[in-house]
Amino acid sequence: MDPKPMDKPPQTPQAELEVIKRAQQRELTWYQDTPSYETTADVARAVEGGTLTAVPDFPGYSYRLSAKIRPEFRYLTSSANQLLNRVAEEWLEKMQAGGDAAEKIFLVVSSLTRSVEFQHELEAKGFPAVEGDTSTHTKGGAFDISIEGFLKHGNQEAIVVLKAVLQELAHQGLLNFFAEPSIKVLHVAVHPDYQDLL
Repeated sequence: MDPKPMDKPPQTPQAELEVIKRAQQRELTWYQDTPSYETTADVARAVEGGTLTAVPDFPGYSYRLSAKIRPEFRYLTSSANQLLNRVAEEWLEKMQAGGDAAEKIFLVVSSLTRSVEFQHELEAKGFPAVEGDTSTHTKGGAFDISIEGFLKHGNQEAIVVLKAVLQELAHQGLLNFFAEPSIKVLHVAVHPDYQDLL
């Protein structure tokens, strides 16, 4: 989640941070030779060069972007963008099959690309962001899906279905994902060779 300044930093247990770091090893291997975006200016240059693509703010009913995501970071690689749409559409299709109305249920994406500078800001505030340029967010290949609303309204089915969709795609080698309980999100990273694996 990309917090606004007024957000109170969560108390993240060290044990949770260790679990996150272990879970992230798979994607760290995938992206070990991919440079990070050190600054907001680097992100802007990647957008201008076509390496990063804009994430639509309201592409139908399958997902919406959190207002907390800064405009300068509302981008992903083309593969991550495609994966986000696929996850959201498959999840919504399964939820509709279970009787949920499309206009009343959607995923909330709470974080997209970040610069290394912003990543350090999150760490300094106590958010469970892994150190600097090791985060796949700083390479444009990851997004977070908030499950806070589902938890708040007792919609466990939405979370179960979402995890099932992610697990199936992870089994196919297309993504890596893990939970960040303190900030109530599921972190998702696309395989950099996503297009070739389809």
